Amino acid sequence: MMKRYTLSMAIAIVALLISSSPLFGEQIHDTVASGDLKKVKELLKANPELVSSKDKDGVTPLQVAAAYGRKDMAEFLLANNADVNARAYNGTTPLIVAESNKHKEMAEWLLVHGAKNLLADIDDLPPSVVKTVPQSGELNVDPDMEQIAVTFSKDMKDGAWAWCQTPIASYPRIEGKPKYLQNKRTCTVKVVLEPDKTYVIWLNMNQFQGFQDRAGRPSVPYLLVFKTGHSK
Repeated sequence: MMKRYTLSMAIAIVALLISSSPLFGEQIHDTVASGDLKKVKELLKANPELVSSKDKDGVTPLQVAAAYGRKDMAEFLLANNADVNARAYNGTTPLIVAESNKHKEMAEWLLVHGAKNLLADIDDLPPSVVKTVPQSGELNVDPDMEQIAVTFSKDMKDGAWAWCQTPIASYPRIEGKPKYLQNKRTCTVKVVLEPDKTYVIWLNMNQFQGFQDRAGRPSVPYLLVFKTGHSK
């Protein structure tokens, strides 16, 4: 049995406060990976927009074909309006994927068909967490703190977030709905904390990718962990 083209972390996850557009199209990604061209044709006939669909990592079907060196699949996808220079959320393109997997013939074919050997710039890459209040790893957080704030490296999509909880640690009680500040980069949420407790929050995790930049690129997952001090 062929392994799936992406690997997910083996961790149970419960997500709270999720707000994002649904990710779609992963069936066609798996089908491209399996090499079933007939099935791919059926899927695109039923829904032509799947040719541009992205999985949770921003990968398109053409990038999957490039990763496996499936030239026949790539030819069909390109003939059906696939973007030969589409970038995944990590900045990779079909050409980069083909070269990384040492599919020389595929890479040469992509270049002939319009692929560009462009380096990614900051706009092509996903946002990342640059600051949290409290800081991750802080050991004496005031249990009376009423708000957690997370600042990202780029302007973020308003109304979209993923504050995620694991079953192995405490999660703060949430009061109300998260919101972004006017700088469009800092998301805050009101919380109720208890003294002498370790809290763990994932900001994006596995299929929960609500924190996104304005172009819909999910933020790099970030683990926020801190411990509250004694009550006053």
